[in-house]
Amino acid sequence: MSLATASSITAILTVTGAIACLAGGILPMQLGLRKPFLLIPGLLMGPVALGCFMFNNTAIILISVALFGIFSSLQTASIFTIPMELPGLTPRTGAIVLAFALGVGCVGGFIGPLIIGYLADLSGSYMPGLLICCALSLSLFIGGMFLPETGPKARRIITNRVD
Repeated sequence: MSLATASSITAILTVTGAIACLAGGILPMQLGLRKPFLLIPGLLMGPVALGCFMFNNTAIILISVALFGIFSSLQTASIFTIPMELPGLTPRTGAIVLAFALGVGCVGGFIGPLIIGYLADLSGSYMPGLLICCALSLSLFIGGMFLPETGPKARRIITNRVD
């Protein structure tokens, strides 16, 4: 694949990600639920990422990159909203949770390429490092399973139970 083609394909990830990020802010409010926007991307991001580098078919790569852009950005608004809506959390605690999450994400963004490069040096292939990253994307799904639903629909149900 030429450098120009790879650059064009990477642009697809950014465009679909920007659209999905906007949709990820609007759809949870419309549905009243936030957890599906963690669970679905968390479950599908890894397999879709595999399609970005496991195939030598341009159509599959294009579709995989577009879907990866969607799934990697769809959850952004929910991730930043849930800590502020969790029952019993103060605004200060919510801010600390968000700061920690951003810090971990930034460290992961820094260390990820180093680990992939190190594993490529050891094994002679980028495949082990990329497969590990695909598997780590399931942490969004696993974390989402343990979180309570905090969306508007869940708050209405809790309020109705108390009344």
